Amino acid sequence: MVSDLLNQGLRDSPLTILLFGPQLKVPSDNEHDLRLQDKRRQVKLDLEGNGHVVVLIEDEIDGSLPPPLNNSWVQELTILQELDRYDLIVSLVHSPGTNIELGVISSKREVAAKSHLFLSSAYKGSAAHEACLAAQLQGAVFSEYEYPKDLLECHLVGMVRAKVHAVQIGKFLM
Repeated sequence: MVSDLLNQGLRDSPLTILLFGPQLKVPSDNEHDLRLQDKRRQVKLDLEGNGHVVVLIEDEIDGSLPPPLNNSWVQELTILQELDRYDLIVSLVHSPGTNIELGVISSKREVAAKSHLFLSSAYKGSAAHEACLAAQLQGAVFSEYEYPKDLLECHLVGMVRAKVHAVQIGKFLM
């Protein structure tokens, strides 16, 4: 009985997730970027398969707007001001674009509080690693992954899935 109630409650509580990471339209020449692109695609499909809405930031950008509104960074900042639209922000930090987004996440408490950041442990001590640690101070969750192992063995997908499930339980119980 309780199991049925919990399962139904979770099915009735899908999340809307903003998923940052390397853009998916043009395959990267860099092996790490290419594997992260594949992993981002897998995460999106996995979460959508479980009933969640996954928004890729690049799909929200409208290049047809007049200048300076056609600036993708202006549009991303605008989207991030609409935090109520999202239950969770997941960022696969690695590419130049994700590092810029990380700067916003690490400096705005209300954005950081909804964020879970993933960064390769190979970048310990880097500016991106330090920004992830700063984001933790603002309320973000930060997880390191082992490259290439966690990408090849799908551990990263499992880490994202576990975070989404935890947030989904919280949403259901609220």
